[in-house]
Amino acid sequence: MRFTQAGAGLQDTPLDLLWPLAIGTLAMVGLIVLFMVGAVLGNRRLRRQHRLVSTILEGSPALILAVNRAGQVVEFNRACETVTGYRAGEIRGKAIKDLPFWSPLPEVWRTHSGSGFAPLSRFSGYITAKDGTRRFIDWQFAELQDEDGAVRLQIGSGLEMTAQKIAEEKMLAYQAQLGRLSSQMTRAEEKERRNIAGELHDGISQTLAAVSLQLSLIWKRAAGSDLQPPLGAVQELIRDVIRATRTLMYELIPRILYERGFLAAIEWLCERMSARYGLPIQCRDDGAPKPLSENMAIFLFKAVRELLINVGKHAGAGRAEVDLRRVGDEIVITVSDDGCGFDPGKPLDPDNVEGGFGLYSIRERLDYHGANMTVDSAPGHGARIVITAPLITG
Repeated sequence: MRFTQAGAGLQDTPLDLLWPLAIGTLAMVGLIVLFMVGAVLGNRRLRRQHRLVSTILEGSPALILAVNRAGQVVEFNRACETVTGYRAGEIRGKAIKDLPFWSPLPEVWRTHSGSGFAPLSRFSGYITAKDGTRRFIDWQFAELQDEDGAVRLQIGSGLEMTAQKIAEEKMLAYQAQLGRLSSQMTRAEEKERRNIAGELHDGISQTLAAVSLQLSLIWKRAAGSDLQPPLGAVQELIRDVIRATRTLMYELIPRILYERGFLAAIEWLCERMSARYGLPIQCRDDGAPKPLSENMAIFLFKAVRELLINVGKHAGAGRAEVDLRRVGDEIVITVSDDGCGFDPGKPLDPDNVEGGFGLYSIRERLDYHGANMTVDSAPGHGARIVITAPLITG
């Protein structure tokens, strides 16, 4: 006789669980030995060994159950009793599909017809104990075969991982909550930006425009007097303030992002940054559609702006490039430059703008938006930063 094990998957098992999993595997092997001894040998000495192995299995911390060719449970150890709340006498002889603690019945048995063996592998799922509590069990199965390769027994070893599963579910719920809060913060921030931009446009800008008009009239009336030159200087200062106010409005809320879309906004941004820093910035796009949610478009626009500001202020670059591509259901944005570069392995200091606050602030928000960023740079060799984010699908 021989046995085969299905779906071990140890590479996915946390280190702190390998020891109990090893115990379960050893117990499963012991159960196979137990059945082999019972089936083949019958003298008194071997019967004592049979009882010894049986005692070891009963004391195993792993849940051990065995299913015969008819699909009936023939072994249900003490750990199974403790975790499920059912006595072995209540379970032995029942069809594996009819065990009362499955919650729900594993897919492999829902789809399997007949009472024979199902094609089992390693799987995890909840069971409902007799007292109503839910326990999460990681199961792995082995098969005991005869000389002809026919399966005689399916033997399962279960490891309770309820605490780990609860911790994982809490972490996922916490991450989802953080994502929702981040989305709410982004919307609130954008609403406030729109309000401020509206106040600048409807209040300060129009007031400055009216003052400029009045000064222009006074300047004309003061022709030939000593007042005309200083009035002209004041008028020019007001024009500078109006231009600065308009620039601030565009940076607070780039209307082009809402009116013409993400690509047009990035092209506009490259032109603005190129003019501001005297740096040639080329924008490339592969032409593929890139549908983005409003929150994602705002986030990515701000991210590219932060990166270009860093390039303009700190990179000492001769040129830069922004490349937009679609890869599957994701947008891939690459911002590169031929500047001084930096060491991406050094911790980013959020209190030091020169140390890369743009990267720090972007990285802080990536997970909340389901995006990721890779940084390729070295001192003296420029920088290449790639942001990958999900597109709207369906």
